[in-house]
Amino acid sequence: MTELEAEGSIAVGFPGQGAQDPAKMKRLLREHPITIDVLHEGEEVLNRPLLSLLLSETTAESNTRDNQVRLYLGSAALWRAAEEEGVIPGHRKRVFFGASAGEYAALMAAGAYDFATGLQQIDVRGEEMHNASIINPGKMLVATGLPFNVATKLAKEFEGVYAVNDNPGAQTVFSGSEVGLKEMAAYLASSEAWSHVRLDWPAIAEAAHSIHMAPAVANVQSALKNAKFKKPSYDFVGNRARAIRSTRGLKKHLARQLTTGVLLRQSAQFMKEEYGVDTFVDVGPGKVLYVQMRHQFRKTVQLMSVVDELLPEK
Repeated sequence: MTELEAEGSIAVGFPGQGAQDPAKMKRLLREHPITIDVLHEGEEVLNRPLLSLLLSETTAESNTRDNQVRLYLGSAALWRAAEEEGVIPGHRKRVFFGASAGEYAALMAAGAYDFATGLQQIDVRGEEMHNASIINPGKMLVATGLPFNVATKLAKEFEGVYAVNDNPGAQTVFSGSEVGLKEMAAYLASSEAWSHVRLDWPAIAEAAHSIHMAPAVANVQSALKNAKFKKPSYDFVGNRARAIRSTRGLKKHLARQLTTGVLLRQSAQFMKEEYGVDTFVDVGPGKVLYVQMRHQFRKTVQLMSVVDELLPEK
């Protein structure tokens, strides 16, 4: 019996913005031909070329719409190849989750809608978030070594700053006005009490998961309302650490997700406790979720990276 054949459920996760590796994507297309079908399908759905987008890097200058389409395409390609080759044991109970924009690929994989529907929805989401960022400019700041409960109190001391994402490994993501974030960053950097905190400015061009994204909600809601959803074939755990099973609940969640944070640490713990998850699978090129789950659970769960299984080091 292999490690992945042990008893327990498998949590299948899809990362959010920033998780991209052009070299891995190029190799995936070359070594797993089924992924080319994903690219061609995507081009037909959006009626535009996508190869150069899929094989480019996410940078601070990248358009939000392109970033999210790139993420969805890469995740869908990895998922389709993994399923075709039986990378994830099919006899084990599965539960699906995603971080931020990764929820769209997670719901596609869980059977809530088809590939085309997910791509159309993520395209709308990215465009509307970009438009909202023009109305309400902002940024995001990652603070590693700063627990979320502490960060939430700290954010209140700086105007326009919100602690939005609670990641494993005592990592908080702040969102809000650039002025407020820079003031807080300067404070943390100059204070001896916070000298252990590492600050990073991610390549995300908007204040995601905050009130800054409010202008995007109406149009995203409208697109979701007209989209064809169905009850997922597998359980899905949303960013707020709870299972969502109805199509109405899923659409409501995806719209609210724009202005609410990602409680990834709590969601992972919820899956471990409520579903008996003993294996977390990362369906992303950058192994972001793999590393985060390792920080949270140490050696108490098994970890698997789809990209490592499909593209082993030579």
